[in-house]
Amino acid sequence: MKLHELKIKEEYMIDIVCGKKTFELRNNDRDFQVGDIIRFIVADKNHTETDSEQTSEQPVCYYDENTLYRITYVLKNVPQYGLDKDYAILGIKKIEEK
Repeated sequence: MKLHELKIKEEYMIDIVCGKKTFELRNNDRDFQVGDIIRFIVADKNHTETDSEQTSEQPVCYYDENTLYRITYVLKNVPQYGLDKDYAILGIKKIEEK
C-alpha cells in the first residue's frame, strides 16, 4: 500500500467531496494499485462561492486536503476500449474517520 499525493483542480475536488465524482483518470506512472491511498492537493485555489454551480437546494461542499481516499478499483491495459496504455481509471472512496 502506497500513499500518493496528487494535484487536482479545485472544481474536480469539489465534485469528489460532494460525492458526484467517484473516480479519477490518471497517468499510471505510479503503478496505482487497489488499496493504495490518495491525498489530493488542490492546485488552483481560485474558486469562490459565487463561481459555484451549486444552487441553494444543493449542499455546499467544502474540502480538506488532509482527507484521504482509498483506491477501490483500477482499470488499465484496455486500449481496445479507448484507454491509452499509459493511463488508468481509479475508483476512489473517502476513508471515513473513526
